[in-house]
Amino acid sequence: MITLLQALWRLREEITAGLLDDGFCYKYDISLPLGDYYKVVEVMRHRLRDVTTRVVAYGHVGDGLSSIVVLTRLVR
Repeated sequence: MITLLQALWRLREEITAGLLDDGFCYKYDISLPLGDYYKVVEVMRHRLRDVTTRVVAYGHVGDGLSSIVVLTRLVR
């Protein structure tokens, strides 16, 4: 039987896979002060706006760790 913790962890791990339809995926783990947690997403979206389809963040908000996922367009 799967526990709630296992189910939540599985969901977290599947986030990146769920984003792959938007393009190539680059995932970075970073550590920031809590007040800057989401600012990095806004900065990355602005700086990479010509090549990205999506920039998202998720992770351990309480301890300042974040996974930043940058998706770029697929080249066909």
